Amino acid sequence: MTHEEGATLGAALSVAPHSSIDRRVWYVGSHVPESYAPGLRQPSMWDPGGRVSMIKAAFSRKDAITNAMIDLAMQPVRDPKVAPERLFEFSLRLDAVLDISTPDKLAAYGLTMPGIASFHDIERGLERMPFASAALRERLRVLAGAARTFRVREDEGTLIEKVTALACAMTFDGMLVPSPWHEGRDLLIFYDGWPDRVIMAHDTIEDVRDHGAVDMLPTGPS
Repeated sequence: MTHEEGATLGAALSVAPHSSIDRRVWYVGSHVPESYAPGLRQPSMWDPGGRVSMIKAAFSRKDAITNAMIDLAMQPVRDPKVAPERLFEFSLRLDAVLDISTPDKLAAYGLTMPGIASFHDIERGLERMPFASAALRERLRVLAGAARTFRVREDEGTLIEKVTALACAMTFDGMLVPSPWHEGRDLLIFYDGWPDRVIMAHDTIEDVRDHGAVDMLPTGPS
Protein backbone atom coordinates (compact mmCIF):
# COMPACT_ATOMS: atom_id res chain seq x y z
CA MET A 1 0.00 0.00 0.00
CA THR A 2 1.36 3.38 -0.99
CA HIS A 3 1.47 6.41 1.29
CA GLU A 4 -1.38 7.95 -0.70
CA GLU A 5 -3.50 4.80 -0.32
CA GLY A 6 -2.80 4.73 3.41
CA ALA A 7 -3.81 8.37 3.73
CA THR A 8 -7.05 7.64 1.85
CA LEU A 9 -7.82 4.71 4.15
CA GLY A 10 -7.11 6.81 7.22
CA ALA A 11 -9.39 9.56 5.93
CA ALA A 12 -12.20 7.05 5.34
CA LEU A 13 -11.86 5.63 8.85
CA SER A 14 -11.79 9.09 10.38
CA VAL A 15 -15.36 9.72 9.22
CA ALA A 16 -16.67 6.17 9.64
CA PRO A 17 -19.78 5.83 11.85
CA HIS A 18 -19.25 4.67 15.44
CA SER A 19 -21.55 1.84 16.52
CA SER A 20 -22.07 0.94 20.17
CA ILE A 21 -22.27 -2.45 21.88
CA ASP A 22 -23.96 -3.10 25.24
CA ARG A 23 -24.85 -6.77 25.63
CA ARG A 24 -23.73 -10.23 26.69
CA VAL A 25 -21.11 -11.89 24.49
CA TRP A 26 -19.26 -15.20 24.44
CA TYR A 27 -15.55 -15.93 24.09
CA VAL A 28 -13.44 -19.11 24.04
CA GLY A 29 -9.84 -18.75 25.15
CA SER A 30 -7.22 -19.61 27.71
CA HIS A 31 -7.35 -16.20 29.45
CA VAL A 32 -10.11 -14.56 31.46
CA PRO A 33 -11.16 -11.65 29.20
CA GLU A 34 -10.67 -8.93 31.82
CA SER A 35 -7.13 -10.13 32.56
CA TYR A 36 -6.06 -10.62 28.95
CA ALA A 37 -2.40 -9.69 28.53
CA PRO A 38 -2.27 -6.53 26.36
CA GLY A 39 1.11 -7.49 24.96
CA LEU A 40 -0.09 -10.80 23.56
CA ARG A 41 -0.64 -10.51 19.82
CA GLN A 42 -1.29 -13.40 17.46
CA PRO A 43 -1.88 -13.53 13.70
CA SER A 44 -5.51 -13.92 12.70
CA MET A 45 -7.74 -13.52 9.66
CA TRP A 46 -8.37 -9.90 10.63
CA ASP A 47 -4.77 -9.13 11.60
CA PRO A 48 -2.42 -11.40 9.58
CA GLY A 49 0.69 -9.74 11.01
CA GLY A 50 -0.43 -10.00 14.62
CA ARG A 51 0.02 -6.24 15.20
CA VAL A 52 -3.03 -5.66 17.41
CA SER A 53 -3.76 -7.24 20.80
CA MET A 54 -7.38 -8.33 20.73
CA ILE A 55 -9.82 -11.16 21.35
CA LYS A 56 -12.68 -12.37 19.15
CA ALA A 57 -16.09 -12.69 20.80
CA ALA A 58 -19.39 -13.96 19.42
CA PHE A 59 -23.02 -13.22 20.19
CA SER A 60 -23.98 -16.80 20.99
CA ARG A 61 -22.44 -19.75 22.78
CA LYS A 62 -22.68 -21.91 19.65
CA ASP A 63 -20.92 -19.36 17.43
CA ALA A 64 -18.11 -18.83 19.96
CA ILE A 65 -17.41 -22.57 20.12
CA THR A 66 -17.62 -22.91 16.32
CA ASN A 67 -15.09 -20.08 15.96
CA ALA A 68 -12.70 -21.69 18.42
CA MET A 69 -12.86 -25.14 16.84
CA ILE A 70 -12.32 -23.87 13.32
CA ASP A 71 -9.58 -21.44 14.33
CA LEU A 72 -7.81 -24.37 15.99
CA ALA A 73 -8.27 -26.55 12.90
CA MET A 74 -6.67 -23.82 10.77
CA GLN A 75 -3.51 -23.77 12.90
CA PRO A 76 -0.64 -25.82 11.40
CA VAL A 77 0.40 -27.21 14.79
CA ARG A 78 -1.26 -27.09 18.20
CA ASP A 79 1.10 -25.63 20.79
CA PRO A 80 1.04 -28.07 23.76
CA LYS A 81 2.06 -25.24 26.14
CA VAL A 82 -1.13 -23.27 25.47
CA ALA A 83 -3.61 -23.54 28.33
CA PRO A 84 -6.86 -25.41 27.59
CA GLU A 85 -9.61 -23.28 26.11
CA ARG A 86 -12.49 -22.26 28.37
CA LEU A 87 -15.86 -20.75 27.55
CA PHE A 88 -16.51 -17.30 29.02
CA GLU A 89 -19.66 -15.20 28.97
CA PHE A 90 -19.61 -11.54 29.97
CA SER A 91 -21.34 -8.18 29.70
CA LEU A 92 -19.60 -5.79 27.34
CA ARG A 93 -19.92 -2.04 26.79
CA LEU A 94 -18.10 -0.41 23.88
CA ASP A 95 -18.97 3.04 22.57
CA ALA A 96 -16.91 3.12 19.38
CA VAL A 97 -17.08 0.04 17.16
CA LEU A 98 -16.23 -0.05 13.45
CA ASP A 99 -18.87 -2.08 11.62
CA ILE A 100 -17.56 -3.89 8.51
CA SER A 101 -19.85 -6.88 8.90
CA THR A 102 -21.60 -6.77 5.51
CA PRO A 103 -20.26 -7.02 1.95
CA ASP A 104 -21.04 -3.37 1.20
CA LYS A 105 -19.29 -2.19 4.36
CA LEU A 106 -16.23 -4.30 3.51
CA ALA A 107 -16.26 -2.91 -0.03
CA ALA A 108 -16.06 0.63 1.35
CA TYR A 109 -12.47 -0.20 2.34
CA GLY A 110 -11.63 -2.23 -0.77
CA LEU A 111 -12.19 -5.58 0.94
CA THR A 112 -14.10 -8.78 0.14
CA MET A 113 -14.64 -11.86 2.28
CA PRO A 114 -13.19 -14.25 -0.36
CA GLY A 115 -10.15 -12.00 -0.69
CA ILE A 116 -9.53 -12.03 3.05
CA ALA A 117 -10.18 -15.78 3.24
CA SER A 118 -7.72 -16.47 0.41
CA PHE A 119 -4.86 -16.13 2.91
CA HIS A 120 -6.09 -19.17 4.84
CA ASP A 121 -5.96 -22.76 3.66
CA ILE A 122 -9.64 -23.48 4.12
CA GLU A 123 -9.52 -26.75 2.19
CA ARG A 124 -6.75 -28.06 4.44
CA GLY A 125 -8.70 -26.91 7.45
CA LEU A 126 -11.78 -28.78 6.24
CA GLU A 127 -9.80 -32.02 6.28
CA ARG A 128 -9.20 -31.46 9.99
CA MET A 129 -12.81 -30.73 10.93
CA PRO A 130 -14.54 -34.04 11.64
CA PHE A 131 -17.01 -32.09 13.78
CA ALA A 132 -18.23 -29.88 10.92
CA SER A 133 -21.87 -30.26 9.88
CA ALA A 134 -22.81 -30.81 6.25
CA ALA A 135 -24.10 -27.23 6.05
CA LEU A 136 -20.86 -25.80 7.46
CA ARG A 137 -18.71 -27.93 5.16
CA GLU A 138 -20.68 -26.73 2.13
CA ARG A 139 -20.38 -23.10 3.29
CA LEU A 140 -16.61 -23.47 3.59
CA ARG A 141 -16.28 -25.25 0.24
CA VAL A 142 -18.08 -22.36 -1.48
CA LEU A 143 -15.86 -19.83 0.30
CA ALA A 144 -12.71 -21.81 -0.56
CA GLY A 145 -13.74 -21.91 -4.22
CA ALA A 146 -14.29 -18.16 -4.29
CA ALA A 147 -11.04 -17.57 -2.41
CA ARG A 148 -9.03 -19.45 -5.04
CA THR A 149 -9.78 -16.69 -7.53
CA PHE A 150 -8.11 -14.18 -5.22
CA ARG A 151 -4.74 -15.91 -4.90
CA VAL A 152 -3.01 -13.19 -6.89
CA ARG A 153 -4.54 -10.37 -4.82
CA GLU A 154 -2.06 -10.40 -1.98
CA ASP A 155 -2.88 -6.77 -1.27
CA GLU A 156 -6.05 -7.75 0.60
CA GLY A 157 -4.04 -9.39 3.38
CA THR A 158 -2.05 -6.18 3.81
CA LEU A 159 -5.18 -4.06 3.54
CA ILE A 160 -7.24 -5.81 6.22
CA GLU A 161 -4.21 -5.67 8.52
CA LYS A 162 -4.00 -1.90 7.98
CA VAL A 163 -7.74 -1.42 8.51
CA THR A 164 -7.56 -3.26 11.85
CA ALA A 165 -4.39 -1.50 12.99
CA LEU A 166 -5.65 1.95 12.00
CA ALA A 167 -9.05 1.37 13.62
CA CYS A 168 -7.31 0.45 16.87
CA ALA A 169 -4.88 3.37 16.63
CA MET A 170 -7.67 5.87 16.05
CA THR A 171 -10.88 6.08 18.06
CA PHE A 172 -12.32 2.58 17.80
CA ASP A 173 -12.60 0.07 20.65
CA GLY A 174 -13.32 -2.88 18.38
CA MET A 175 -14.73 -4.07 15.05
CA LEU A 176 -17.85 -5.93 14.01
CA VAL A 177 -16.82 -8.38 11.29
CA PRO A 178 -18.57 -11.01 9.15
CA SER A 179 -17.88 -14.59 10.10
CA PRO A 180 -16.74 -16.99 7.39
CA TRP A 181 -17.67 -19.88 9.71
CA HIS A 182 -21.28 -19.14 10.73
CA GLU A 183 -24.26 -16.95 9.81
CA GLY A 184 -23.73 -14.46 12.62
CA ARG A 185 -21.23 -11.66 13.16
CA ASP A 186 -18.12 -11.64 15.34
CA LEU A 187 -16.77 -8.86 17.53
CA LEU A 188 -13.07 -8.03 17.76
CA ILE A 189 -12.30 -6.36 21.09
CA PHE A 190 -9.13 -4.27 21.05
CA TYR A 191 -6.87 -4.28 24.11
CA ASP A 192 -4.07 -2.21 22.68
CA GLY A 193 -1.99 -2.09 19.54
CA TRP A 194 -0.11 1.16 19.80
CA PRO A 195 1.94 2.55 22.74
CA ASP A 196 -0.37 5.53 23.27
CA ARG A 197 -3.64 3.61 23.09
CA VAL A 198 -4.64 0.96 25.62
CA ILE A 199 -8.21 -0.18 26.22
CA MET A 200 -8.65 -0.98 29.90
CA ALA A 201 -10.70 -4.18 29.92
CA HIS A 202 -12.00 -3.67 33.46
CA ASP A 203 -13.81 -0.50 32.30
CA THR A 204 -15.77 -2.32 29.60
CA ILE A 205 -16.09 -5.96 30.71
CA GLU A 206 -18.29 -6.96 33.66
CA ASP A 207 -19.93 -10.01 35.21
CA VAL A 208 -17.58 -12.59 33.70
CA ARG A 209 -18.90 -16.15 33.95
CA ASP A 210 -16.56 -19.08 33.40
CA HIS A 211 -18.53 -21.98 31.91
CA GLY A 212 -15.56 -24.32 32.09
CA ALA A 213 -13.31 -26.11 29.64
CA VAL A 214 -14.44 -26.57 26.06
CA ASP A 215 -14.06 -30.03 24.55
CA MET A 216 -11.96 -29.14 21.52
CA LEU A 217 -12.27 -32.16 19.27
CA PRO A 218 -9.04 -33.66 17.84
CA THR A 219 -8.05 -32.13 14.53
CA GLY A 220 -5.19 -34.42 13.62
CA PRO A 221 -1.41 -33.87 13.59
CA SER A 222 -1.16 -32.42 10.08
